Amino acid sequence: MDRYKNMSFKGVQQSLFIVGFMSLIMGGFQNCAEQPLPTDEGGIAIVEGGMVQIVDQWYEGKLVFVESNFEVDEVDTEATLQGFCQRQLADGEIFDWNLVTLDGQSILLSGDSVCTGGGFQVNLDNIKELSCDESYKVHVQSSDGHEDVMFLTKVCSS
Repeated sequence: MDRYKNMSFKGVQQSLFIVGFMSLIMGGFQNCAEQPLPTDEGGIAIVEGGMVQIVDQWYEGKLVFVESNFEVDEVDTEATLQGFCQRQLADGEIFDWNLVTLDGQSILLSGDSVCTGGGFQVNLDNIKELSCDESYKVHVQSSDGHEDVMFLTKVCSS
């Protein structure tokens, strides 16, 4: 025990002080933001008003729906489908969309959507007229030909 009596812990104290001080300084640069769930495609966030937006800038595609399949109930009269678009190149760009039968022969609804903050949404009105337990395709397309397709199914209880 006597041999430890004369040892100085000054070097250890200095090292601990430096580590503690650097932890405090670097703590301000730590990203403590909530990370997207693994089921979120592309780090997507739903903001006020229901608009979808990109959280990170790593998505390379021009536009894509958030989901590839969407179901509506027989009592629903409208639905909002969301997707995201490449923020740097397409902010403010208008996309055309169509709701068509699976064979693509009949356009049932159509309209346009604007890319805002990396997100877009398709507002489908009057979907009460869709047939029960039948699937439809929703196409969205940019002016330069980029497109995506999702499937919409009306589910009825009968």
